[in-house]
Amino acid sequence: MECEDFMRLFLELDNNEAPSAALAAHLESCALCAAQAKGLQAFMRSRVLFAEVPPEKDISAAVMARISGPAAKESPPETCPLSMGNWIGAGLLLILGMFLIPFSAILPELSQITPGLGLALPLALGLAVTVYAAFFIGSHMKNFSPGRVDGRRSAAASRFL
Repeated sequence: MECEDFMRLFLELDNNEAPSAALAAHLESCALCAAQAKGLQAFMRSRVLFAEVPPEKDISAAVMARISGPAAKESPPETCPLSMGNWIGAGLLLILGMFLIPFSAILPELSQITPGLGLALPLALGLAVTVYAAFFIGSHMKNFSPGRVDGRRSAAASRFL
C-alpha cells in the first residue's frame, strides 16, 4: 500500500474504529505514516477534551429573542452628521480658495523654489475637489436618488417605478 492510499483510508476511519489489516501492516512498515497517524490521533484526543467542556450558561434563547424581536425590524433613520449648509459652505470655501491661489503673494516665490508647482498644484486641488465631491455625494445619496423627497419616493415617481 502506498502512503497516499494509507492516509486517505486512515482519515476515513471513524473516531474509535480499528484500522484494517492492510492499514495496520502499512503502519508497522512505514515510520513516516506511523508518525503522522500518531500526531493525528493526539490531535483528535485533544479536541475531544475541549469538546466535553459544557458552556457556563445557555444564552441561545436570549440571542434568538433579540434577533427576531421588534427592535431588529426597526432600523434607525439614516442621518448625515453634517447639515447640507455645512457641506455647501465647505465647498464654497474650497472653490474660493482655488480661485484666490493665483492672486496669492507667495505663489510666485514658491514657483521659483519649486519648478514643478505648476503641475502639482492643479493636481492637488483636483484631488481635493474629487474627495470633497465623493464624500458629499456618498453622505447624501438619498437626496440625489431620482424621485425622492426627504428620503421617500414621491407620488409622481411611484407612478413610473
